[in-house]
Amino acid sequence: MRDCARLSDRMPDVALGRAQWSPEEAEHLATCAGCQEEWSLVRLAGGLGEQLRLAAEPDSIATAVFQRIASERRQARYQRWSVAGLAAAAAIALAVWYGRGQTGQNALKGLPVATAPAAQPAELAIPLPELDQLQEPELDSLLQEISPPLTSGSTLEAPSLGDLDDQELEEVLATWEG
Repeated sequence: MRDCARLSDRMPDVALGRAQWSPEEAEHLATCAGCQEEWSLVRLAGGLGEQLRLAAEPDSIATAVFQRIASERRQARYQRWSVAGLAAAAAIALAVWYGRGQTGQNALKGLPVATAPAAQPAELAIPLPELDQLQEPELDSLLQEISPPLTSGSTLEAPSLGDLDDQELEEVLATWEG
């Protein structure tokens, strides 16, 4: 057993050619089946890297890697510009497409001019989950209680400073001063 452990320790050195078997070790190796199997395994493992030796210099490998990185960067930059160009073209196409149906005549030049659609009054949409449980008659009575919305004819103009009295002016100034 002691010879097997000593032989196991020396096997990597012998397989790499840094040492030789002594006559006693060679005799033990010839007679011990466990040591023979281990020696076969060590020799096979040592030969695995022989086929993978690099034929190229490390400098040429580094140069090739840097060239590929530069190529990938150029390609990524080209792709970004391509996407930006396509987005700009799509925006122009949409502007032309939607502007085509709504044209007027420019009185000075006689050219078609896109006109903006009429402004629609904004609706205030506030989700009220409390109203989901109410029945139709309850909703109708609630609707009757709420004041009607402002009509488009009503005006809500901000008062000018000339419309305010002295007390209101002081309140405005106090609000601005903090």
